[in-house]
Amino acid sequence: EDNEPKLPLLYTEYLDLCHRQLLYGDSESKVVGFLLGFLEALSPLTSESTTVGNILGAIGLSSQYKLSPRARFLALSLMLFLYAQITTDGRIRRPNKGIDESETKEEKEKVAKDDEDDIDGNG
Repeated sequence: EDNEPKLPLLYTEYLDLCHRQLLYGDSESKVVGFLLGFLEALSPLTSESTTVGNILGAIGLSSQYKLSPRARFLALSLMLFLYAQITTDGRIRRPNKGIDESETKEEKEKVAKDDEDDIDGNG
């Protein structure tokens, strides 16, 4: 029960890592694979069943623990959102860009600089 409030942070960190993989040149198909694996792990969290094990056991919640409706809703809405971001041909939708367009070098450098500023406490 004490760890349940940390689930949104766990989800956010995982998605940030996937985003960084894309920014620093990993193949989109590989990141889609990561996301699909994540969605597979989220799927059991959306049911009311008490037999959920996978991801919960890893963060210290027992397999007999029943998630709150709020945590189940978060898992379900995140699943639906992420599935909507993966196209039928296995690509990731990107905001304000066509699927075939990639980020420019300047955009990647700006994101990297913003990340450094956040780490340094300047952002």
